Amino acid sequence: MIMSRFILPLALLLAIAPAAQAQSIVSGEQQFLTTQTSNQARPVTRLGVEDGLSQGSVQAMIQDEQGFLWFGTQAGLNKYDGYTFTVYESEPDDSTTLGDNDVSGIVQDQRGNLWISGSGGNLSRLDISTDTITRYQNDPANGNSLTADGINDIHVSEDGTVWVATSGGLSRYNVETDNFRQYLAGNAGPDSLSFPRVAVINEDQSGSLWLLVDDFEDDRAVSVYDRLDPVANTITTFADLPSDNVSPARNVFSWTWRGRIQPFLADSRPTPRDT
Repeated sequence: MIMSRFILPLALLLAIAPAAQAQSIVSGEQQFLTTQTSNQARPVTRLGVEDGLSQGSVQAMIQDEQGFLWFGTQAGLNKYDGYTFTVYESEPDDSTTLGDNDVSGIVQDQRGNLWISGSGGNLSRLDISTDTITRYQNDPANGNSLTADGINDIHVSEDGTVWVATSGGLSRYNVETDNFRQYLAGNAGPDSLSFPRVAVINEDQSGSLWLLVDDFEDDRAVSVYDRLDPVANTITTFADLPSDNVSPARNVFSWTWRGRIQPFLADSRPTPRDT
């Protein structure tokens, strides 16, 4: 999932359609909430700070498996039950609260937990069943901590694994130990990244992860594509990807430095980068 930052207007527009199925649609740099309904017109309700929304700039939103709507704003996380808002905020000295009030991304895993990223680089996990929050951050002395505190993307793979792209590498969450496996650049092993910063994570039909990794060399941006086999824990690097062969099912999309979405079919087997 690409965690591109967007801001909705001060007042949030929601379509109130009980029989409709909510759907999130990305178009350019904006994300809109729509409903799949019949041709029958549905009333629209305008919600804003006067209704309990903590702040008017909505930067992320998701509908959980129970139907609740969650909104990330510049002043906390908001849960909407169709009637009222519940606001989750950060208390810097309380580790059971959000790590950052400026919420930039929300993803739900297969266990129902919400993973929340903040623009300040913080990562938090909200267990909806117990309404408890756990914070995660990088600890240079702990090789099982988050690779870095700058969060670029969060992806839940088909097998339920939570992957976190950071400014310092890739992190794979272990639910049994409540910590992370780190994938870093500069290692001698087969799981070494080409560059330290992972910008985007996507998954292809085989379960492999495609990572856009980048860095600065001689004051210019340099990026390549690393393909991670999560079973063998091996990484293959590609200098470029084909863009003329697109599959209608489960395409992998990569984010380029110019902000362009480039579709490609992973099965077309791009040529590995010379190392």
